[in-house]
Amino acid sequence: MLQDTDMLILCSGPDTFYATKKALELEQVFKKKYDADGNSVEYLHGKDAPDQLLQKINTVSLFSPRRFLRMRNLIQDGTRAKLAYIAKALVKEPENIIVVSVEEKVPTASALKLFAEQNVKLVSYDSPVRKNPAFTQAISLLSKELQIQDQAFVRKIGSVYEGDTWAAWGALLQAAAGASVDELLQKDGTSVFDRADLFLTRDEHRHAALADSTKAKDIINILLSQSRSALRVRDGSGQGIHPFVQKKLARAKLQNTEKVFGEALLGYMLLRRGWCMDDEAAELLS
Repeated sequence: MLQDTDMLILCSGPDTFYATKKALELEQVFKKKYDADGNSVEYLHGKDAPDQLLQKINTVSLFSPRRFLRMRNLIQDGTRAKLAYIAKALVKEPENIIVVSVEEKVPTASALKLFAEQNVKLVSYDSPVRKNPAFTQAISLLSKELQIQDQAFVRKIGSVYEGDTWAAWGALLQAAAGASVDELLQKDGTSVFDRADLFLTRDEHRHAALADSTKAKDIINILLSQSRSALRVRDGSGQGIHPFVQKKLARAKLQNTEKVFGEALLGYMLLRRGWCMDDEAAELLS
Protein backbone atom coordinates (compact mmCIF):
# COMPACT_ATOMS: atom_id res chain seq x y z
CA MET A 1 0.00 0.00 0.00
CA LEU A 2 2.89 2.37 0.77
CA GLN A 3 6.09 2.17 -1.25
CA ASP A 4 9.48 3.72 -0.56
CA THR A 5 9.27 5.51 -3.91
CA ASP A 6 5.87 7.15 -3.29
CA MET A 7 5.98 10.96 -3.22
CA LEU A 8 2.37 12.11 -3.62
CA ILE A 9 -0.79 10.14 -2.84
CA LEU A 10 -4.22 11.53 -3.70
CA CYS A 11 -7.28 10.11 -1.94
CA SER A 12 -10.12 11.57 -3.95
CA GLY A 13 -13.88 11.82 -3.47
CA PRO A 14 -16.56 12.66 -4.15
CA ASP A 15 -17.21 10.26 -1.24
CA THR A 16 -14.82 12.00 1.15
CA PHE A 17 -15.64 9.54 3.95
CA TYR A 18 -13.81 6.76 2.16
CA ALA A 19 -11.16 9.13 0.84
CA THR A 20 -10.43 10.21 4.42
CA LYS A 21 -10.54 6.60 5.61
CA LYS A 22 -7.91 5.67 3.02
CA ALA A 23 -5.69 8.57 4.14
CA LEU A 24 -5.93 7.37 7.75
CA GLU A 25 -5.03 3.83 6.68
CA LEU A 26 -1.98 5.15 4.85
CA GLU A 27 -0.96 7.11 7.93
CA GLN A 28 -1.12 3.96 10.06
CA VAL A 29 0.97 2.06 7.51
CA PHE A 30 3.53 4.88 7.54
CA LYS A 31 3.77 4.81 11.34
CA LYS A 32 4.22 1.05 11.35
CA LYS A 33 6.89 1.21 8.65
CA TYR A 34 8.82 4.38 9.52
CA ASP A 35 7.77 6.07 12.77
CA ALA A 36 5.74 4.22 15.41
CA ASP A 37 5.45 7.31 17.62
CA GLY A 38 4.15 9.50 14.80
CA ASN A 39 6.61 12.31 15.48
CA SER A 40 7.20 12.81 11.77
CA VAL A 41 3.48 13.00 10.90
CA GLU A 42 2.05 16.48 10.33
CA TYR A 43 -1.31 17.90 9.28
CA LEU A 44 -1.51 21.00 7.12
CA HIS A 45 -4.71 23.04 7.38
CA GLY A 46 -6.37 25.98 5.68
CA LYS A 47 -6.16 27.65 2.30
CA ASP A 48 -2.46 28.31 2.78
CA ALA A 49 -1.71 24.58 3.15
CA PRO A 50 0.05 24.48 -0.27
CA ASP A 51 2.36 27.25 0.98
CA GLN A 52 2.99 25.32 4.20
CA LEU A 53 3.80 22.26 2.10
CA LEU A 54 6.41 24.16 0.09
CA GLN A 55 8.11 25.22 3.30
CA LYS A 56 8.25 21.67 4.64
CA ILE A 57 8.96 19.57 1.55
CA ASN A 58 12.73 19.53 1.84
CA THR A 59 12.95 19.55 5.62
CA VAL A 60 14.46 16.34 6.98
CA SER A 61 12.76 14.61 9.90
CA LEU A 62 14.82 14.08 13.04
CA PHE A 63 12.71 11.07 14.01
CA SER A 64 12.44 8.85 10.93
CA PRO A 65 13.82 8.39 7.39
CA ARG A 66 10.74 10.07 5.90
CA ARG A 67 8.06 12.62 6.81
CA PHE A 68 4.33 12.17 6.31
CA LEU A 69 2.35 15.31 5.50
CA ARG A 70 -1.44 15.05 5.31
CA MET A 71 -3.67 17.80 3.94
CA ARG A 72 -6.91 18.49 2.08
CA ASN A 73 -7.50 19.68 -1.48
CA LEU A 74 -3.92 20.27 -2.55
CA ILE A 75 -4.94 20.00 -6.20
CA GLN A 76 -8.29 21.76 -5.79
CA ASP A 77 -6.93 24.77 -3.87
CA GLY A 78 -3.48 25.09 -5.43
CA THR A 79 -2.90 27.31 -8.46
CA ARG A 80 -1.25 25.77 -11.52
CA ALA A 81 1.92 27.77 -10.89
CA LYS A 82 2.09 26.66 -7.27
CA LEU A 83 1.39 23.01 -8.13
CA ALA A 84 4.15 23.07 -10.75
CA TYR A 85 6.54 24.48 -8.15
CA ILE A 86 5.50 21.79 -5.64
CA ALA A 87 6.07 19.09 -8.27
CA LYS A 88 9.63 20.34 -8.86
CA ALA A 89 10.29 20.52 -5.12
CA LEU A 90 9.06 16.96 -4.55
CA VAL A 91 11.57 15.41 -6.97
CA LYS A 92 14.56 17.23 -5.47
CA GLU A 93 14.56 15.09 -2.32
CA PRO A 94 12.08 12.30 -3.14
CA GLU A 95 13.18 10.03 -0.32
CA ASN A 96 12.41 12.62 2.38
CA ILE A 97 8.67 12.96 2.24
CA ILE A 98 5.27 11.44 1.49
CA VAL A 99 2.40 13.85 0.86
CA VAL A 100 -1.16 12.58 1.20
CA SER A 101 -4.01 14.84 0.14
CA VAL A 102 -7.72 14.15 0.54
CA GLU A 103 -9.42 15.70 -2.47
CA GLU A 104 -13.14 16.47 -2.52
CA LYS A 105 -13.16 16.12 -6.31
CA VAL A 106 -11.28 13.84 -8.67
CA PRO A 107 -8.29 15.88 -9.94
CA THR A 108 -8.35 16.94 -13.58
CA ALA A 109 -5.99 15.38 -16.10
CA SER A 110 -4.32 18.74 -16.70
CA ALA A 111 -3.53 19.12 -12.99
CA LEU A 112 -2.07 15.62 -12.80
CA LYS A 113 0.01 16.31 -15.90
CA LEU A 114 1.96 18.95 -13.95
CA PHE A 115 3.29 16.19 -11.67
CA ALA A 116 3.79 13.66 -14.47
CA GLU A 117 6.00 16.14 -16.34
CA GLN A 118 8.34 16.24 -13.33
CA ASN A 119 8.27 12.43 -12.89
CA VAL A 120 6.64 12.67 -9.50
CA LYS A 121 5.68 9.18 -8.25
CA LEU A 122 1.95 9.77 -7.83
CA VAL A 123 -0.62 7.25 -6.57
CA SER A 124 -4.39 7.87 -6.74
CA TYR A 125 -7.23 6.28 -4.79
CA ASP A 126 -10.66 7.35 -6.01
CA SER A 127 -13.82 6.99 -3.91
CA PRO A 128 -16.95 7.38 -6.05
CA VAL A 129 -20.39 7.88 -4.53
CA ARG A 130 -22.08 4.51 -4.14
CA LYS A 131 -25.71 3.83 -4.89
CA ASN A 132 -27.73 0.88 -3.65
CA PRO A 133 -27.24 -2.00 -3.38
CA ALA A 134 -23.49 -1.22 -3.31
CA PHE A 135 -24.00 1.55 -0.72
CA THR A 136 -25.81 -0.73 1.74
CA GLN A 137 -23.19 -3.42 1.25
CA ALA A 138 -20.47 -0.91 2.13
CA ILE A 139 -22.43 0.31 5.17
CA SER A 140 -22.82 -3.29 6.28
CA LEU A 141 -19.02 -3.66 6.34
CA LEU A 142 -18.72 -0.47 8.40
CA SER A 143 -21.34 -1.77 10.85
CA LYS A 144 -19.24 -4.88 11.44
CA GLU A 145 -16.30 -2.67 12.45
CA LEU A 146 -18.58 -1.31 15.19
CA GLN A 147 -19.90 -4.79 16.07
CA ILE A 148 -23.47 -3.89 15.11
CA GLN A 149 -25.42 -7.11 14.57
CA ASP A 150 -28.84 -5.79 13.51
CA GLN A 151 -28.62 -6.01 9.72
CA ALA A 152 -32.25 -4.96 9.28
CA PHE A 153 -31.28 -1.66 10.90
CA VAL A 154 -28.21 -1.43 8.65
CA ARG A 155 -30.38 -1.93 5.56
CA LYS A 156 -32.69 0.83 6.77
CA ILE A 157 -29.71 3.16 7.24
CA GLY A 158 -28.54 2.26 3.75
CA SER A 159 -31.92 3.16 2.34
CA VAL A 160 -32.42 6.45 4.23
CA TYR A 161 -28.88 7.78 3.70
CA GLU A 162 -28.12 6.33 0.26
CA GLY A 163 -24.97 7.95 -1.11
CA ASP A 164 -24.19 9.91 2.09
CA THR A 165 -21.61 7.82 3.93
CA TRP A 166 -20.87 10.49 6.55
CA ALA A 167 -24.52 10.63 7.66
CA ALA A 168 -24.80 6.83 7.64
CA TRP A 169 -21.60 6.54 9.69
CA GLY A 170 -22.98 9.04 12.22
CA ALA A 171 -26.10 6.92 12.64
CA LEU A 172 -24.00 3.77 13.04
CA LEU A 173 -21.87 5.43 15.73
CA GLN A 174 -24.99 6.42 17.65
CA ALA A 175 -26.34 2.88 17.35
CA ALA A 176 -23.03 1.49 18.61
CA ALA A 177 -23.28 3.86 21.58
CA GLY A 178 -26.65 2.43 22.52
CA ALA A 179 -29.20 4.51 20.62
CA SER A 180 -32.19 2.46 19.50
CA VAL A 181 -33.43 2.20 15.96
CA ASP A 182 -36.55 4.16 16.96
CA GLU A 183 -34.40 6.97 18.31
CA LEU A 184 -32.46 7.28 15.06
CA LEU A 185 -35.21 6.70 12.52
CA GLN A 186 -38.89 7.54 12.71
CA LYS A 187 -41.43 5.04 11.45
CA ASP A 188 -41.70 6.93 8.17
CA GLY A 189 -37.95 6.56 7.61
CA THR A 190 -37.15 10.19 8.37
CA SER A 191 -34.19 10.70 10.68
CA VAL A 192 -34.05 13.20 13.53
CA PHE A 193 -31.34 14.95 11.49
CA ASP A 194 -33.84 15.49 8.67
CA ARG A 195 -36.42 16.77 11.13
CA ALA A 196 -33.95 19.22 12.64
CA ASP A 197 -33.11 20.43 9.12
CA LEU A 198 -36.78 21.36 8.64
CA PHE A 199 -36.42 23.96 11.39
CA LEU A 200 -33.06 25.13 10.09
CA THR A 201 -34.56 25.83 6.67
CA ARG A 202 -37.86 27.11 8.16
CA ASP A 203 -39.84 24.53 6.20
CA GLU A 204 -43.58 25.19 6.40
CA HIS A 205 -44.18 21.62 7.62
CA ARG A 206 -41.51 21.76 10.32
CA HIS A 207 -43.87 21.61 13.30
CA ALA A 208 -45.22 18.26 12.15
CA ALA A 209 -41.75 16.92 13.01
CA LEU A 210 -42.64 17.49 16.68
CA ALA A 211 -45.90 15.55 16.58
CA ASP A 212 -44.08 13.08 18.82
CA SER A 213 -42.89 15.39 21.61
CA THR A 214 -40.52 12.68 22.92
CA LYS A 215 -38.32 13.51 19.93
CA ALA A 216 -38.04 17.19 20.91
CA LYS A 217 -34.87 16.71 22.94
CA ASP A 218 -33.09 14.87 20.09
CA ILE A 219 -34.20 17.45 17.53
CA ILE A 220 -33.16 20.39 19.72
CA ASN A 221 -29.73 18.87 20.39
CA ILE A 222 -29.08 18.35 16.68
CA LEU A 223 -30.60 21.71 15.73
CA LEU A 224 -28.30 23.48 18.20
CA SER A 225 -25.24 21.87 16.64
CA GLN A 226 -26.40 22.41 13.07
CA SER A 227 -27.43 26.04 13.53
CA ARG A 228 -24.13 26.84 15.26
CA SER A 229 -22.25 25.26 12.36
CA ALA A 230 -24.41 27.16 9.87
CA LEU A 231 -23.50 30.48 11.49
CA ARG A 232 -19.81 29.61 11.42
CA VAL A 233 -19.94 28.61 7.74
CA ARG A 234 -21.87 31.76 6.87
CA ASP A 235 -19.30 33.93 8.65
CA GLY A 236 -16.33 32.21 7.02
CA SER A 237 -15.11 30.49 10.19
CA GLY A 238 -15.94 26.90 9.35
CA GLN A 239 -12.50 25.45 10.12
CA GLY A 240 -12.95 22.09 11.85
CA ILE A 241 -16.39 21.48 10.33
CA HIS A 242 -16.31 18.61 7.88
CA PRO A 243 -16.27 19.77 4.23
CA PHE A 244 -19.40 17.76 3.42
CA VAL A 245 -21.30 19.55 6.19
CA GLN A 246 -19.92 22.91 5.10
CA LYS A 247 -21.07 22.38 1.53
CA LYS A 248 -24.48 21.17 2.65
CA LEU A 249 -25.01 24.22 4.87
CA ALA A 250 -23.67 26.60 2.22
CA ARG A 251 -26.18 25.26 -0.32
CA ALA A 252 -29.16 25.23 2.06
CA LYS A 253 -31.66 28.08 1.94
CA LEU A 254 -31.42 29.15 5.57
CA GLN A 255 -33.54 31.82 7.22
CA ASN A 256 -33.23 33.57 10.60
CA THR A 257 -30.38 31.29 11.63
CA GLU A 258 -29.53 33.42 14.67
CA LYS A 259 -33.10 33.04 15.92
CA VAL A 260 -33.06 29.29 15.32
CA PHE A 261 -29.77 29.00 17.22
CA GLY A 262 -31.13 31.09 20.12
CA GLU A 263 -34.31 29.01 20.43
CA ALA A 264 -32.39 25.74 20.26
CA LEU A 265 -29.85 26.97 22.84
CA LEU A 266 -32.61 28.04 25.23
CA GLY A 267 -34.41 24.73 24.85
CA TYR A 268 -31.17 22.82 25.36
CA MET A 269 -30.33 24.70 28.57
CA LEU A 270 -33.84 24.34 30.03
CA LEU A 271 -33.95 20.63 29.28
CA ARG A 272 -30.45 20.07 30.60
CA ARG A 273 -31.29 21.75 33.91
CA GLY A 274 -34.64 19.99 34.18
CA TRP A 275 -36.59 23.24 34.10
CA CYS A 276 -39.02 22.07 31.43
CA MET A 277 -40.46 18.96 29.83
CA ASP A 278 -39.87 17.84 26.26
CA ASP A 279 -43.24 19.11 25.04
CA GLU A 280 -42.58 22.50 26.66
CA ALA A 281 -39.17 22.75 25.00
CA ALA A 282 -40.80 21.90 21.67
CA GLU A 283 -43.01 24.98 21.97
CA LEU A 284 -39.89 27.18 22.00
CA LEU A 285 -39.18 26.34 18.36
CA SER A 286 -41.05 28.83 16.20
